[in-house]
Order: sequence, then C-alpha cells, then structure tokens
Amino acid sequence: MRVAFIFEDSFERPGGVQLFLNTLAESFGSQGHEVHVLSTGNAPYATSFVHHRVPRTPVFSWNGSELAAALPIGGQSFFSLLRRGHFDVVHLQFPQILALGRKVIRVAPTSTAIVASFSAIPFEASSRTAFRLAGVVQSRVRHRLHRVLPISETAAHSLLQYFGLPGSIVPPPFDPGPGLPPRAIRSRSRIIFIGRLSKRKGCDWLLRSFAGLPASTEPLTLELVGDGRDRRSLEDLAKHLGIRDRVHFRGTTSDLVKRQLLENAAVAVFPSLGGESFGYVLAEAIAAGAPVVAGDIPGYRETLGNLGAYAYPLVEPGNVDHLARAIRATIERDTETRDSLARDYRRRLDQFDPTIISAKFLDVYHSVLNATRNVAASDSPSHPIPKENARAS
Repeated sequence: MRVAFIFEDSFERPGGVQLFLNTLAESFGSQGHEVHVLSTGNAPYATSFVHHRVPRTPVFSWNGSELAAALPIGGQSFFSLLRRGHFDVVHLQFPQILALGRKVIRVAPTSTAIVASFSAIPFEASSRTAFRLAGVVQSRVRHRLHRVLPISETAAHSLLQYFGLPGSIVPPPFDPGPGLPPRAIRSRSRIIFIGRLSKRKGCDWLLRSFAGLPASTEPLTLELVGDGRDRRSLEDLAKHLGIRDRVHFRGTTSDLVKRQLLENAAVAVFPSLGGESFGYVLAEAIAAGAPVVAGDIPGYRETLGNLGAYAYPLVEPGNVDHLARAIRATIERDTETRDSLARDYRRRLDQFDPTIISAKFLDVYHSVLNATRNVAASDSPSHPIPKENARAS
C-alpha cells in the first residue's frame, strides 16, 4: 500500500495530531508499506517514511491553540508522484483542509482514495462560529472525501453537529513504550502537567488550585512541561500567588525527559477546559504509571472510560477547590492501591496498539479503494461519503 499523509502544520510543534500521524506513519512503514508525509517543519522521528517539507505561515490562534498553516508551494517531488497516481491513498486531517490540502485534492487523480481523520472539538463560542463557517467552506471539497474517520465518539458527535457528516470511528494509535518503573523511584511530592501553556489547557486553574493545597511535611512542587504564548502571564500569576519558588516552568522537552518526569510523579494533572477529543496526555501518564487527575470534559471522560480508569478523578472545569482536593486525595492514596491501579490501567492501553489500529485503517483504505475501482469500472456517478453512520471501533 502506498499512503500519503497530509498535515497542514509542523511535526516540530508538540501536539496530539502530530503524535497520531507520526505513530501511524511509523507503524505503516515498519510493516513494509510505502509512506510519505507532506507537512511544514522537520519530521524528527522519520525513520520509516519519506518526509516532504513545505513552507508555512506565521503562528496564529485557532480553537484555543496555535497553528502555523502550510503554504501550497514547494513539495515538487511529492506533487509529481501524486499527479502520476503513485499513491493508493491520501490521508488528510478534516476540517483543517486549507490551501495545501485543497491543492492536494485538486491534483490527486480520481483513482486515488482520499480519506480524512477528524479530531476537532470547538473550545469556545468563537470556535463554534468558526466551525460552522468551516463547514460551509469545506463543502466545496467534501465531495472528494471518500471517508471521514473521527478518532472518538466525542469527535464523531462534533463532526455530525457542525459538519453534518457521519463518520466511521477509528481510534488513534498509541505506543505505551517500556514497562512500568519500579515503585522506589516514584515521588510523593512532585505534581506534573504536560501540554501547551494556554487558556484551553487550564494552566491558570491549576496554578490557583496548587496555591490552595494545604501544607504537608514534604513541600509539593509543580512541574509545567511545555510552552506557549501564556507562559509569561502564568509566571506572573505564580509570583502573585506566592508559589513561584515551587513552580518550575520546564519548557518543551524530549519524549524521554517527559517519560522520566511522569515516572517520578506523585500525580499528573491535566485540567483542560475543553476542545479535546482524545486524551493522549492521559494515555502517556498512564503508560508511565502516573496517577491522573483531569478536567471533566467529554474527550477525557471517554478516554478514561475506555480504559476503565474510573478511580482517577475528573474535576468540574474551573473549580479551584475541587481540583485541589482531587490532587491531595490522589497523592495520599496508599501505595498498594496506586500500584495496582497503574498496572491494571496500563494493560488496557493495548487496545490502542499501533499494529491493531493500523490494521483498522488499512481495512478502511481497502474498502474505499475497492469501492472507487468498482465505480470507475462501471463509469457511474460517485457519492464518496456514505450516508449511513457505520462505525468500526
């Protein structure tokens, strides 16, 4: 199978979509499929696929996050292959089909199957308006999408609500990495947050809750791993709250360092306020054996529910006192219970194994290709996106 992934952002910027695409592309490549990725920036982990780089715009705000859109110039070798019908499948991200994605759709031969994953959830009122406008704009390209694949029930609801499209759910791949660390290295005082320093991720809420935690015999510290436009204001808030000496802003770190921090954490806290369709950071923490406290939003609720991780508390977004109590209760849980939960929940991450998930995507690719070839053979009109809401999970 020859597959091309289109990503209208950069692999260099950490995020769930980057992890999704890199893991899936690596899985396909390691199985002997020919994989190409078209994106901005560099692909630091590109060992099993060919990366084609295009320029990008300056970073701008999108849905409570940041985006640097790809420009539809460059990538000559990729577009030469595309025009010749080299790829069996082109896989995009919907609704972020901007100038580059539109060019790909325009250039791709009708014999090429075009599918798109969907993970976008509106964060606030302005985002919901933008989603509705995107639905109107993307109606011009939807006729070329043979299948849209939401990554979760939460994403499927958003896809239907804002774009009027059914979707076949295929969850994201996740590699949990090495086994759980020995009990001896886990701290009882270090609280970890990993993510973009932005309003959507709830960092302001976390700082205020941390400041309200009662004193303990071992002083608690908070490690904020990640970066973003809100870093300066969050540093000022920590100083204002009188906790700056116990809050460490680590910036962007390597995957290895993140893993080590999680393995040594008393608790990993992800107080997102919304806009999440899947909890990749929750999965990363559980893979490292870290207990989790998270914002009670649909995407996180679904992720923990799929893992049966009901012992890890979900907290009403923005409730400072509730978050502080949940953090304290999680830290004070007895060691045997913590370790038992960690082992149990980690085993359940197997459902997201890249080999299993890549097989689900391959099934979709083959189904679409067969339908496309049958239509071409009969020379009949094509209606790519099915009207029924069939789901393969």
